Amino acid sequence: MQNQVQEIYQNRVLPLSEQEQLQLAALIINKISHSKSKSVEKKSGGLKELFGSVSLGHATGADNESIDADLGREYASTHDDE
Repeated sequence: MQNQVQEIYQNRVLPLSEQEQLQLAALIINKISHSKSKSVEKKSGGLKELFGSVSLGHATGADNESIDADLGREYASTHDDE
């Protein structure tokens, strides 16, 4: 199953725009958090088992310079293109 998830991610999710990826993530999180059966959590490892299982090809985390750059771009943006 892990290889199947990796393949879906590489072929279906990565080609999406950042906005589409965020929308997909929100849908998945909403589905999981509102699941009445909580079947994902009941399985061995569940969602936590997937943490760190995908490499994005670049570092992520609490990199202050990256965060500051993102914030600077957003504050400077006029958002006219939206």
